Amino acid sequence: LASAALAVASSVTPASAPWPRPSRPPHVVFVLVDDLGHGNAGWTYDFLGGAAGAQGRPRQRPAWIQTPRLDALASREGRPLLRHYVHYSCTPTRSAAQTGRLPVHVTTNLLNPENPAAGAPRNMTGLADKLRAGGYSTAFVGKWDAGMATPQHTPSGRGYDSSLLYFSHKNDFWTQQSMQTECNDKYGLNLTDLWRDDAPATGEAATGRYEEAVFLDEALRVVDSHADGAARAGSPHGMPGGGAAAAANESPLLLFFAP
Repeated sequence: LASAALAVASSVTPASAPWPRPSRPPHVVFVLVDDLGHGNAGWTYDFLGGAAGAQGRPRQRPAWIQTPRLDALASREGRPLLRHYVHYSCTPTRSAAQTGRLPVHVTTNLLNPENPAAGAPRNMTGLADKLRAGGYSTAFVGKWDAGMATPQHTPSGRGYDSSLLYFSHKNDFWTQQSMQTECNDKYGLNLTDLWRDDAPATGEAATGRYEEAVFLDEALRVVDSHADGAARAGSPHGMPGGGAAAAANESPLLLFFAP
């Protein structure tokens, strides 16, 4: 996935310079981090004045703020966006991210996922829909929370080729039991909320592994399998190691990672 680095590097081009046109579409890894405080990353802590004491004297970051990779992306390789594009709750933020619209134009409700009005309306085009139409392979991993009342609300209905996810606002990180749906709140049912490609992830729940580790492994698997597939397509007899031919045959990848 070499072009991912090129896409990041091109983002630091000065505004006055022409934007370089990539030779082919870049890979996109969209990471949505849940419940991260605005001052809990180094670059936001510094930017918002956290490094200045009460008398304006510089002070060190707290020892628990250790985000070197995010700091590097923000300061050298990317462009920080600080105008509050998200909502203070999960469903509006995730629905906005999937549709490319501000939450006020999608939903500001925190409804249970099986409610027909939960998440993004079916008639709104999604990010994965557009990129898949442009030749991208698409994958979703993590917490969905953008609706599930109909097949059109789910990742498959939104343009994702593959997915491993839970649908609701929250589930148990060890057992994957749903914790906030009508089934729980009204009927007291403990349903497993872990799904692969919109079907129950049979055999993958309650394995004794922490859920975020499971999602990270899946995200890495998606990237590796995408690269392996390109290598086989670009090499004689379908064997790995296609080199430049593999790069030419590799479709761009969208990985939406939302642990």
